[in-house]
Amino acid sequence: MTSPTTNNSATNTADTLIKDGTSIGVSVVEAAIIADVPWLGYPGIKQIWEALFSWIAGYFSAAAQKGVNFAIIDTQVDGQVSDLSKALAALQIAYKSGNQDEISKALNQISQAQSNLANDNGSSTAK
Repeated sequence: MTSPTTNNSATNTADTLIKDGTSIGVSVVEAAIIADVPWLGYPGIKQIWEALFSWIAGYFSAAAQKGVNFAIIDTQVDGQVSDLSKALAALQIAYKSGNQDEISKALNQISQAQSNLANDNGSSTAK
């Protein structure tokens, strides 16, 4: 069984920004190191330490992406849980009033909130 895949635009944007920032940062740091220690720019030596430096930067970049993604998804889920709580409260109020239109509207809000919560990417399947 395979895991469902999602397309979360907020996490995709964060991932892209971290990757781009890491790439630029690695280039700047490498240039500064070569300017300070010229022998590190010699062929062979340069490839070895660049590979090591890129691996280290990639490790920290991946850790940053994972941390940012968890923070974004936690925030989104908290908002979706809040929406579901509000919809349930609206249903209680509508039920006490006896207004069938309000009850129907509240049930639709609950369905929408449940759908948003059930889809990791924040998309809704309810109409």
